[in-house]
Amino acid sequence: MNPAVPLVIALALLAASSAGALAPSGEAPRAVVLHVDIASGSVELNRSYDEQSVSLNGTVTVDYVYLVTVRVALAASTDLGWAASVVPGELTFVTSTPQFFNATVKIPAGTVNRSAVLTVRGNASISPGIPGDTASDTATVTVKGGSGGDGGNGTPPAQRGRPAPTGVSVPPVTLIMVAATAGAVLFSAYMLWYWKAGPARRPEKRKKGMR
Repeated sequence: MNPAVPLVIALALLAASSAGALAPSGEAPRAVVLHVDIASGSVELNRSYDEQSVSLNGTVTVDYVYLVTVRVALAASTDLGWAASVVPGELTFVTSTPQFFNATVKIPAGTVNRSAVLTVRGNASISPGIPGDTASDTATVTVKGGSGGDGGNGTPPAQRGRPAPTGVSVPPVTLIMVAATAGAVLFSAYMLWYWKAGPARRPEKRKKGMR
């Protein structure tokens, strides 16, 4: 037997034994330890009438990567339901060198004085039978601004109210109703006067044979 073979086997066993990371009491030792870190813990924006988006960078690190390939799936979400995404969605590790990601949060138009918590989660997996690991990190996204219609950026919302002049003068409905009522009263008064005073003023019909 080649004298170097036992040495290689011993080194392999040593690496395998050192790869197992300590786990909380009652759990099996993990083969790798995952770290997800968002670079900034918080970010602030001014309110806007338009939809806004903010990006936050971060890193993923996997400890105890020896002779295996570790795949880390990433996902992003917010506690207020604002749309969130992260790229890349999956990372591959063959060493413990950190890799970068970018998370984006979309803030709905008109949001003011609200804070949302962004969470980026990672799930590390290896070949079947080898325990992986999960990790996450959070950051706060805050939108500042007044509570009224002032202090906003972007395109103001369309104002609703009295329609603009059209160049055609249209009498108000109330004026039309008053005029119609007055006309009806005058017409009724005239007809009453006519039927009372009319017969006296009408010329009498002459009978036949009379001149």
